[in-house]
Amino acid sequence: MYPKVYHFLLVCLLWGIGQFAFAQMTISGKITDAKTGEALIGATITEQGTTNAAITDFDGKYSLTVKNTIGAIVVTYAGYAEMVVPVTRTGTFDVALKEITTELEAIQVTTGRRRERVMDAPNAISVIEQKTIKNQIVATPTDYLRDASGVDVIKTGIVGANIAVRGFNNIFSGGLLSLVDGRVTAVPSLRVNMQYMISSNPGDIQRIEVLKGPASAMYGPNSANGVVHFITESPLDMPERFRTTISVAGGLRSKLDTVLIYTPGATDNLSDDGGKWAYATSLRHAGKLMDKKDGLKIGYKISGKWFEGNEWVYKDPFEPANIVKGKQTADGRVIFLSDGTERLQTEVLADPALLALVDSVPNNRNTQNNIYNGDARIDFRFNKHTELIFSGGVNSATGVELTGLGAAQATDWKYIYGQVRFIHRNWYAQAYINNSNSGETYLLRDGNSIIDKSNFISAQLQHSSQFMKEKLKLIYGIDALLTRPDTKGSSNGRNEDSDNINEFGAYFQADYKISEKLNILAALRGDKHSFVDDPFFSPRAAITYKPSPKHAIRATYNRAFSSPSALNLSLDILSGRLPTGIDVRGVGNRGGFYFQRDDAGLPQYRTPFAPSQAALPTNIIALAI
Repeated sequence: MYPKVYHFLLVCLLWGIGQFAFAQMTISGKITDAKTGEALIGATITEQGTTNAAITDFDGKYSLTVKNTIGAIVVTYAGYAEMVVPVTRTGTFDVALKEITTELEAIQVTTGRRRERVMDAPNAISVIEQKTIKNQIVATPTDYLRDASGVDVIKTGIVGANIAVRGFNNIFSGGLLSLVDGRVTAVPSLRVNMQYMISSNPGDIQRIEVLKGPASAMYGPNSANGVVHFITESPLDMPERFRTTISVAGGLRSKLDTVLIYTPGATDNLSDDGGKWAYATSLRHAGKLMDKKDGLKIGYKISGKWFEGNEWVYKDPFEPANIVKGKQTADGRVIFLSDGTERLQTEVLADPALLALVDSVPNNRNTQNNIYNGDARIDFRFNKHTELIFSGGVNSATGVELTGLGAAQATDWKYIYGQVRFIHRNWYAQAYINNSNSGETYLLRDGNSIIDKSNFISAQLQHSSQFMKEKLKLIYGIDALLTRPDTKGSSNGRNEDSDNINEFGAYFQADYKISEKLNILAALRGDKHSFVDDPFFSPRAAITYKPSPKHAIRATYNRAFSSPSALNLSLDILSGRLPTGIDVRGVGNRGGFYFQRDDAGLPQYRTPFAPSQAALPTNIIALAI
C-alpha cells in the first residue's frame, strides 16, 4: 500500500513542477516614445496584479519572467500615459508610450517671464509640482523646498527659515529673490525674506519654481543669487464648479519622561524640558460665479490660516534679564518712560525726576508663535486670450525672529499686499503694493524697537513676439520699483526724509531655435538706481543642446547684480559720543569709497601691515571706514 502512495505523491510533485515551469515564461521588448521613437530609460514593466516588475536599460530594453500564462503587463513612465498589454505567450512585446499633455503643463516654467518646458529653459531649474504639494501639510511654504535639489534651507525656528541657492546662507537674508505670482515678497526697507510673512495659504500653491542661476537679465535687481517663485492656482482652472479644502495638522515635541502641562496663550510655562505643541488650521474655498463656454468666466478664491506653536527654547547669554525699552534716533537713544512720553537717554540719566519714570521690564522671550493670514482673489477671463486678476492679502506674525543683531521679539508684525494683473495675448502688465508694519517688535539684547512702516510699489509691462514660423521669439519689457522706507528715525536717522529709492529697468531677449535640438538665446537689461550714478547692465547668453527630449546640455553666461538697499544707503544710528564730542555712528554708504590716487592712477591707502606710521611714504593717506 505504501509504495503506491509514494508513487502517487511523486507523480503529483513532478506534475506540479512541470506545471510551474510551464506557467512561467519570459518576455522581452523595447519601450519607446510614440512620437520620436526615442528609447525610454527607466520605464517600469509590471506583471498586472503583482509586484513582479522590471526596468528598461539605457537602450529602453527589458526582460521579465511572468508567472501567469494568461495575463497582462502594465508599462508606466513619468509624463507618459500608462499602457496595459495582454501577454499570452513567450515572445517580444515592444511598447510605444504617448506623452500626457496635462503633465507637460505641470513642468512649464517662467524663468524667461514666459511659459516654457524645463528642458527648453536656459537655466538649471527645480520644479515642485502640485501633486507633491497636495500630499504635504506644512507650516510655511518654505517647507516644500527642503528636499528640492540645489536648495539650501536653514531652519531658524519652528517657522523661521533662510533659503539660498547661490552663495552663502545667512541670518536675515535677502539674497534670493522671492516671488509670489510675479510679486516680490521681501520686507520693503529691510529687504529680507521672511517667508512666513507670505499670506498665501499653502493650499493655494499650484507649483514652485526655483531658478538656480543669476536672473538679472529678466528680473533685474536682487536676482543675482537665484529666484524662487510660488505660483498659485486660478479658480478658473478647477475642473469642478466649487471646491472647499480644510486641513488640520498638529504635533508635539517633548521628552518621554516629561509630564506635559500646556496652557494656550501662556508664555511662562516653557522650559528646556517642557512639551512643545504646534498646530495649524487652514481653510480654502474657490468657485466659479460665471463659466460660459466661449464667453466671460468669473472665479473667486478666499483662504485663511492659523498657526500656533511653541518655539525651540534658547537662552542667549547676551540678553539681559531686564530691559528698558526705547529706540535709536538721529540724536541718540530715546527711552520710553512709564508715563507714555519719550526722552533722550542722556536727558533721563541727568534728571532724577525722569530717572524715576524709567520702566525696567522682564526680558522674557515669548516662545509661542502665532501666525494668521487671509488671502482673496478674483479672476475675470473675458476669452481665452484676455484675463484680469485682482488679489490681496494680510499676514500677522508674533514670535522670535533671528537678525544680525541678535534675536528680535516680533509682536503683531503685519504684512499687507494688493495686486492687479492683466494679460492680453502677448501683453502682460501688473502693478502691486506691499506694506510692512512691524508692530511692537524689539531687539531682545538691548530693548530697541524695530520700526518699519514701509511700502514697496512696483509695476511691469511686457510684450512678446514670434517670427520666422515661431523659430525666433522676442521678449521685451520695462519695470519700475519704488521703495518707500519709513522707520520713524529709528534706523535711518537724519536720512529719514531722503531715503526713497526709485529703480527703473528695461530688458530685451531673443530666443532662436536653430533646429529641434539646438537653441541659442541672448538678452540684455539696463537698470537705473536713484542713488547710483551709473546704470547697471546685465547681459545674458545661452546655448542649449537637447540630444533627446529628456536630456539637455547648457552653456550659459550671465552678469548679475544686487542694488543697494535702503538699509545699505540710509542707515544712521548714533551709538555714542567720544569725550571730544565727536559722534560715533553706524551709517550707510551713499557716496561709495573714495581713494586718493597717485600719478599712475593707483589708489593710495594705509596698510595695517606697515611697521609704523613713520615708515609710510608721505603721500599715503589713512582712511577710517
